Amino acid sequence: MRGIYWGLCLNCGGEISDEQLLQNGICERCLGDAKGLRGWRRIQKRLRENGRLYFAEEILNFHGRLRDFSSFFKRALGQRMWSLQETWARRILLNRSFSIVAPTGVGKTVLGIIFALYFSNENKRSYIIVPTGLLVQQVVEKIQLFSDRLGINPNLAYYHGSLKESEKREVLERIAEGNFEILVTTDRFIINRFDLLKDKKFSFIFVDDIDSFLKSPKNIDKILAVLGFNDEIITSAFQLLDLRTEANRLAKMGKSAEEILKRIEKIRNEIEFYKSRNNIGLLVVSGATVKAKRTKRIRIFEELLGFQVGFQPEFLRNLKDFYLTAKGDVDAQVLELLREFGGGCLIFVPSAMGREYAIRLNDFLNQNGIRSYVYRKMDEEILERFRSGEYDVLIGIASFRSPIARGIDIPERIRYVIFAGVPRMEIPLSWEEYSPTKILTLLRNIRDFLDSDQQDEAGEIISRLRKIVPISKDLREKVKVAIEEGIQLEGFEEYVRKTIFDARNFLRRIITPKIIERIMESKEISVKKENDMFYLIVSDPIAYLQASGRASRMFAGGITRGASFLIVDDEKAFYSLQQRLKFMLAEIKWSRFNLKAAKRYFEKIDEDRRIIREIREGRISKRIKDYIKTALLIVESPTKARTISKFFGRPYKRNIRGLTVFEVNTGKYILTIAASMGHIYDLVITEGFQGVKVEDDKFIPIYDFIKKCKKCGEQFTEFTSCPKCKSSDFYSKGDLIRALRE
Repeated sequence: MRGIYWGLCLNCGGEISDEQLLQNGICERCLGDAKGLRGWRRIQKRLRENGRLYFAEEILNFHGRLRDFSSFFKRALGQRMWSLQETWARRILLNRSFSIVAPTGVGKTVLGIIFALYFSNENKRSYIIVPTGLLVQQVVEKIQLFSDRLGINPNLAYYHGSLKESEKREVLERIAEGNFEILVTTDRFIINRFDLLKDKKFSFIFVDDIDSFLKSPKNIDKILAVLGFNDEIITSAFQLLDLRTEANRLAKMGKSAEEILKRIEKIRNEIEFYKSRNNIGLLVVSGATVKAKRTKRIRIFEELLGFQVGFQPEFLRNLKDFYLTAKGDVDAQVLELLREFGGGCLIFVPSAMGREYAIRLNDFLNQNGIRSYVYRKMDEEILERFRSGEYDVLIGIASFRSPIARGIDIPERIRYVIFAGVPRMEIPLSWEEYSPTKILTLLRNIRDFLDSDQQDEAGEIISRLRKIVPISKDLREKVKVAIEEGIQLEGFEEYVRKTIFDARNFLRRIITPKIIERIMESKEISVKKENDMFYLIVSDPIAYLQASGRASRMFAGGITRGASFLIVDDEKAFYSLQQRLKFMLAEIKWSRFNLKAAKRYFEKIDEDRRIIREIREGRISKRIKDYIKTALLIVESPTKARTISKFFGRPYKRNIRGLTVFEVNTGKYILTIAASMGHIYDLVITEGFQGVKVEDDKFIPIYDFIKKCKKCGEQFTEFTSCPKCKSSDFYSKGDLIRALRE
């Protein structure tokens, strides 16, 4: 034994040794001699026999329910749950709403269907929402198949456009009467028939393809209503969002937000009180990617249900990065690569060269027998034609805003990408700009060329600009008018006006022939002159990562292998790209193009696509499907938790008993990152000598949760009130442990 911990016994909440913690988490006083005692059922039986079954009963009952659902799942599907599915099942059984962002083929929808069947056995009502009528029919077929295997007959209602008119009338009558246990519809049904749903209460709602669902933002209000929230509480949640925005605005201006924070706390308590008095349903939203912006309505999920809608990580990649020097005719080199490696390719042209070049390249490829298309905006029909092989290639701009660089997720089809030139931007070297984002980009790129005192001043302005970006188009226009007409604004708007005004004046002072000459002599940035205007030519590493990442996407077997071919038409831009990518993504390695090596690698690329096809056809092994697992990482500070989570893409947050955790997909793991907010335990002072006792010539420390008084800030252990001011209102790390256990 190396230590004793107070308050950690799962059953009585008393003290427990480190040995017993590692064994089963229940102390010797409760369990007695636990040697050879294995399994939660036996532990529960022993505790009951000893007359000491306390807090552990809830935990043991949960494990029993998980075993029951696992058996139910296996009977329905014919195989056990995979690691990811079991993690999601635990959350559902704990009645935690959450977002699933995971690749196609890991069993998101199957889990939702089987839970709807499981809850129907408990007389709970479920609602499955899918994007199309075809998917409604497919879900219904699975429900019927699983029901036959389970020997149950749930009261199922479903609605889609292909039903006969008589069938539609019958289903609508049943829905109006509440005569169903499981309802399956498209998301359009909520919009068109909400009057039939608004007085219905659902215990479990599963939304498949959250992107489609969120195309109508008011669907969020409707879902919250059928989960059990009334209009008053939903309105309060919107007020919370406004108040948080106002508090952040005041903080940026260095002003006190104390009164607003009190109002936030009051509304927060009212919402929690409402939830505790009403049986709020459970919401699970899912998708292979989530492209929706974090609008005000989407953020309401966090306020009312304790989770953010998740996002697909953008910088997870399993790519071979090839480069080849431009030989004069870049178009001909692109054609040569396409003829060598075939279809399933995306081509990106530099944003500095524009859409006109993309169109010219497309015409050239079409004339040479390549079925290509310039992809200008999100178009499901074009994507389907590309997916089916009707198009070999899609062409677009290498920019993080480009729909081809950020809006396509077709792992079974996209094998490689070609960059017809180094991804790069043109930034006007001018002080005439009013957009704080563009001013910020310019300052970041020229700061290193300034004198030391100017660099310090630039740093201060950059810091101020970061506090105000992004701003709305309306505010930008208002600020522009105010600056041009010499008008002062008020509050935050005046802070924005002053920041942009100072930044423009600073640029006017520093953009001189001397600075332009320094930039032209650099290794990384080129300067071009056009119509008496100078432009910086700067590499765009974000565009490269996002665009090349289309060929390396997540699937049930991990991350697909892909290839990227970069035709270097600007040596300075390529050098800059390499340096910036090293900073952003240390493991990236560039390989000079070699045809034999590339062909060998394409064998692995095509093997991954074969696996994806087998997954979708249901012919893949369990070994592959259990590739992605879950893990909990505990760090000391919230800042570290947030920073680490961002290494893998865009994390999303969940709130568990007041603890904010960040969740992100690393490719092999769904990683949950939580912060302990410093140390969790400290020595007690009333046992042994300052919390250390001696037994059998061994020193044994005794620990208790750290507590901190809310009134005076005193930190202490053991006592149930503050030893300094006697207040019984304090924070305890015991709450953190309970949240981590959950």
